[in-house]
Amino acid sequence: MDLSQRDIERERVYATDWFDIYPPSAEELHKSYENHVKKLRKK
Repeated sequence: MDLSQRDIERERVYATDWFDIYPPSAEELHKSYENHVKKLRKK
C-alpha cells in the first residue's frame, strides 16, 4: 500500500458497512475449495 494513501484507505475501511457482508454458503465454500484443489493438482 502506498503510504501516502494510508489515511484514505483507513477511512474507506471505516466507511464499509461490514454488517452487510455475508459469508459464503456451504455450497459456495465447497465449490471454491474444489476449484482450488483442482488448480493445485495441475501444478
